[in-house]
Amino acid sequence: MIRRTSLATVPLLAVAALLASCSSNTQNTPLDPATSSAATATAQPPTSSLPATSENGPAGTDQAWNGADDVVHAGTAPAFPEDLAGWSLEQEWTETPRAFEDQWSSLCGPNRCSGYPATMNGCGTHRFLFRWRSLGLPVVSSSSWASTSDLDTTDSQPLLNTELGQTPAATSGWAELNGCSQLTFTLPTQPEGQSTLVDVAVSIQEWIPAP
Repeated sequence: MIRRTSLATVPLLAVAALLASCSSNTQNTPLDPATSSAATATAQPPTSSLPATSENGPAGTDQAWNGADDVVHAGTAPAFPEDLAGWSLEQEWTETPRAFEDQWSSLCGPNRCSGYPATMNGCGTHRFLFRWRSLGLPVVSSSSWASTSDLDTTDSQPLLNTELGQTPAATSGWAELNGCSQLTFTLPTQPEGQSTLVDVAVSIQEWIPAP
């Protein structure tokens, strides 16, 4: 007797044979290490490209000095700007005030304020930029008003601008102040036997309104 094969069975047998052949080839083919590594690397998330920020506020010169805001900062000082919007550079010089323990010292003293033309009548006609570095112990910086008594003697305590507050103790910093203000320093309370004074090197720029 002749056995007849159903026509529907033929495609099914062919598909089964094809699947078996593909499975065998996959198991016997070794993985390419280069291809495998590339696939793994592609699957990893990209790393961040954001710039690191510093602890002293704006890191860039253009962001640090804006010719408008009064600020005092502790930390590494940015370079002085080449331009300041609305202002022209008048002069640049250095001072070395001495900071004492638990009392405030300004940039001004006997025979020293002729180069620092702060005045209570010219708040908007000057901008002062400062970069400073302690020559020893960390100091606290702040801003004080340029009162008459403070311009005449170092014995009187500067009148602090309490709105700006005080920086943490640090060995360097920077500030931008109006024409009525000056930078002021104090040495925090020290352990027994430690020095009670330290000198601070300060670079100053005076800017006047641009024509």
